[in-house]
Amino acid sequence: MALSESQQHVESMTEGAPSRAIIRFAIPLILGYLLQQMYLIIDAAIVGRWIGVGALAAVGASSSIMFLVMGFCNGSCAGFAIPVAQAFGTRKLQRVKTGVNDSMWIMLAYFALTVIIIYPFADEMMMLFVNGNEQEVINNAARLMRICNWFYPSLGVLVILRYSIQGLGYSNLSMMSGVMEMIARCGVSIWLVPALAWTGVCYADPVAWVMADLFLIPAYLWLMRRLKRQLG
Repeated sequence: MALSESQQHVESMTEGAPSRAIIRFAIPLILGYLLQQMYLIIDAAIVGRWIGVGALAAVGASSSIMFLVMGFCNGSCAGFAIPVAQAFGTRKLQRVKTGVNDSMWIMLAYFALTVIIIYPFADEMMMLFVNGNEQEVINNAARLMRICNWFYPSLGVLVILRYSIQGLGYSNLSMMSGVMEMIARCGVSIWLVPALAWTGVCYADPVAWVMADLFLIPAYLWLMRRLKRQLG
């Protein structure tokens, strides 16, 4: 059955030349990842120059555990985008909404698990990587982990919505969330880190996640309303 005029404007990876669709979808993703790496480099440079090598050591000491925790979150939430894309491919928007909502509940359950593990045992975890004599590094790294831990729901919302929007074929919108992250991270690094020292470092990631959410949540709601009108 032929698509209506409104339906023809829906982004689709299955219509038209495959190479053109893949390139159009991939370029914003690549740019988004490059933006993420840029603000990580900027953050490390500012921490090392303004606070010192001890602070940079604390960031490095906590990075392995945080990469494990956030990597699992990122991977799981990215996987949730697959059924979202499948539901969109069959033009079942209600299943898209159900998939996103279920993903949020699973993410919150994972957050509760991280609180149980990280909050009471952050110092002990850091002692796996840092000599016990380096108490300042251990304390700073543990504080960083605990503060970020409370904001993992923001990270979960960010990843779920970002990958869901990508699954719906709108990778430009997901790239814009990366721009918001970079702006927030650079702002924290330039203003809060010199003013608040280690406290500013601890809130760099959370502020970036929240800023990205402030873009992604309205973008997702707008996109779902738009698709509902187009698909009828």
